[in-house]
Amino acid sequence: MKKLHKLPGFLPVLLCLAGIMWLPVSVQAKVYDNYGILNEEETTALEKELAEIEEAYQFETAFLITDNVGEEMDYRQYAARFMQMNQVGYGESNEGLCVFHQPDARNITIVFRGKAQDQFTEKIQDRMLDHCTEKLKKDDTLGAYQSIVKDLEQGLSRVSQGKKIRPMDISDTPLTLSLLK
Repeated sequence: MKKLHKLPGFLPVLLCLAGIMWLPVSVQAKVYDNYGILNEEETTALEKELAEIEEAYQFETAFLITDNVGEEMDYRQYAARFMQMNQVGYGESNEGLCVFHQPDARNITIVFRGKAQDQFTEKIQDRMLDHCTEKLKKDDTLGAYQSIVKDLEQGLSRVSQGKKIRPMDISDTPLTLSLLK
């Protein structure tokens, strides 16, 4: 008789656990706007784009937007430490990106983790930052962040096809125009 009393109490727990296993895995994109530069709608739009990249390429991305952390701080190390503390790029693929932006200091830094460090060469990263700063100069913060996401997606698409990323692969400018510059 005692086993019958325990069974009904255990059954709902078992059903709940079974139900959890059937839920789709949600991808959490990360936008940490400690500065308050983005409104809720912009944050949601950016997180949606990041979630799509994470789902398609198993590549974790975080945006850290904060006030000035001081000139004595190495920005790349700060971003790398942030990635480690928040487990960005520590998932299944061990790959990720942190975009570290300090609007008051006019600093934007990108830090890659995993194989992406070699795939997104310094030239590629400079091109990504150039696209971003063009939009920041026009006070288009969301557009600036989205340009990094777009360039990231274009690069990851090439990598997923087994190809190297070339600067012209992430450019909005046609090749002939970039050669004329």
